[in-house]
Amino acid sequence: MGWIVLIGQRACGKTSLGMKLAEHLNLDFIDLDEEIERKEKKNISDIFEVFGEKYFRTLELKTLLSLPKKPIILSSGGGLVTQSEALSFLKQRGKIVHIKVAKADLKERRKNDKTRPLLNGAQSVSQEIDDTYDYREDLYIKSSDLQVDCSGLSIVDSIQNIQSSLCQKWPKF
Repeated sequence: MGWIVLIGQRACGKTSLGMKLAEHLNLDFIDLDEEIERKEKKNISDIFEVFGEKYFRTLELKTLLSLPKKPIILSSGGGLVTQSEALSFLKQRGKIVHIKVAKADLKERRKNDKTRPLLNGAQSVSQEIDDTYDYREDLYIKSSDLQVDCSGLSIVDSIQNIQSSLCQKWPKF
C-alpha cells in the first residue's frame, strides 16, 4: 500500500479525519501545511501575507517532494491540486481521496476562522468559499481516485464512511 492522500476544500476535515484514519490503519500521519509551518518556522497566513501565494505554492511542492516514501496518510493543502507537478507526484505515491463537504457546512465551520488567509482577494470567508468552491470541486473530482461525501457527518461517521469506501473500491485494502 502506498500513501492515502486526503484532498478537499479548506476546512473539509482533512486533518481531523486524517489523524483518526491513520490511527485506525496504524500509519503515520502528515499534514502538509503543518509540515511547511514546522520547516519555515512561520504560519501559513504569515507566509501568504509576506511572500504571496506563488511563493507558498513553491514551498508546498518542495515540502511534498521531501516527504518519506513509506505508506502514510497525508492531509494536503486545499490548493495543492492546482499544481500539476504535485498532482502527478501524488498519483505515483498512492490513492487520492476527495473529502467532499457541502458549501454550507464549510461556511459554518469557517465562520470564525482567523487562522487561514483569504484567497483571491476575497473580503470574507463566505465570499472566498463562493468564489473558489465550484472551481476547486471540479479539480478535486478530476484528481481523485475516490470521492467520499462527509457532508453533515460526525468525525466517527466520516471515518467509517471513508474506510468502507476504501474497502469497496480496493477490496484488498
